[in-house]
Amino acid sequence: MSEQYPLLQLNQVECRYGDQVIVKDINFSLNHGGSACLLGASGCGKTTLLRAIAGLEPIYNGSISVHGKICSTAKHMLPPEQRDLGLVFQDHALFPHLSIFDNVAFGLRKMKRKDKAARVNECLSLVGLEGMGQRFPHQLSGGQQQRVALARTIAPKPKLVLMDEPFSSLDTHLRRSLARELKEVLANQGIAHLLVTHDQQEAFAMADYIGVMHEGSLLQWDSPYNLYHKPQDAQIAAFIGEGYFIAGKVCDQNDTVSTVLGDFNIANGTHFQPNQDVLVLMRPDDLKPNSNSKHRAKVSHKVFKGAIIEYELELPNKERLKAIFPSHHDYSLSQDIGFDLDIQHLIVYPNLISV
Repeated sequence: MSEQYPLLQLNQVECRYGDQVIVKDINFSLNHGGSACLLGASGCGKTTLLRAIAGLEPIYNGSISVHGKICSTAKHMLPPEQRDLGLVFQDHALFPHLSIFDNVAFGLRKMKRKDKAARVNECLSLVGLEGMGQRFPHQLSGGQQQRVALARTIAPKPKLVLMDEPFSSLDTHLRRSLARELKEVLANQGIAHLLVTHDQQEAFAMADYIGVMHEGSLLQWDSPYNLYHKPQDAQIAAFIGEGYFIAGKVCDQNDTVSTVLGDFNIANGTHFQPNQDVLVLMRPDDLKPNSNSKHRAKVSHKVFKGAIIEYELELPNKERLKAIFPSHHDYSLSQDIGFDLDIQHLIVYPNLISV
């Protein structure tokens, strides 16, 4: 199919279980070789949507297209094996009685023996498991088993790989490193991927575009940078990254907001009325340590994280901020400290919801 079409296209997709709406009005596309993620808390509908893309769940409304061909509508559903997709699940789904070689070769049954062996060895090499083909799944670590699952998925050279929480059983450090490695493997093979996860750092490591989901809706489909620095509303801002909101009031100029920390230009282009009450998003990286600064706060909480220390700070008016300072700035609980502001893109929202 011509690459003039997006590899994956969802238009007004809705899924239901009985009368219960699980996802609704989902629209996004993924280009050939692209990387994307559906990010959200448990129960938001992201796995149901992934299964619908795979052809494992029907859709109630809308359409799903792969390679420019409509695969799912309310009246038609192409089987998974006809969609040229690869699937990677949470539990690896390896065959325990088969060797690693035979697990990877499972989807290559139509290939000649020599070509099959070459492709299996190539895939094992790509995921860093060369020479392990004769072992069995129980002889490998969890991270190695997930690499085998990926090797098996990419062996038939699908155009798109769907991954449902593939690193959930691994420890945090391994999840981060494996996510980066697998993104490189897929990119080098020209294989697009769509990941489902609740882990923001995992999403940032794996995806060039992220869709934030909440209660069955896709709130924003954007780059990781824009989701962090330019979230469309306060709900997304509260979910993505870290930080706190402080109270503000719009000045007469309409593009300036007054807070306990001073007056700032509003960066997100939203129109506000003079004297309107607003929420001002303050990220941890907006704060820099400076013992001589006029801005003061009391340390209310701290977490040592090696190279950095994460602080929760209480302002004189009892509002709170979060800061991440290099760990040689080691302050005590209740200590009064100074900080400067380095705000490159101040985001302001109407003060309409509780966050």
